[in-house]
Amino acid sequence: MIETYDDLFVKQCMRCHTPTPTDREEGDVYCQKCASPLANRCTNISDDNFSNYEGCGVALKPEAVYCPKCATISLFAREQLIENKYPKVELVSNFEDDEPVF
Repeated sequence: MIETYDDLFVKQCMRCHTPTPTDREEGDVYCQKCASPLANRCTNISDDNFSNYEGCGVALKPEAVYCPKCATISLFAREQLIENKYPKVELVSNFEDDEPVF
């Protein structure tokens, strides 16, 4: 279990284990020592500061590999801070749109 504050920010950096400051300012979302993200989010967003959502972008528990709302990979998994035991399979079709599939 990864320890977090009430706002789901980790209590220490997932990469370098530096304690996360309790007096961080709004917008401080990266470790000051190694630049790793300090909160896990859905990566289906338009910018890395989580301020201009066009997609999902919801806050996730630190253990979440995928977003339960849209199935997009989480920030911690994308940055390889947590293990992704079950990589998402992308299906590719070689059929034309008007061909029946069977």
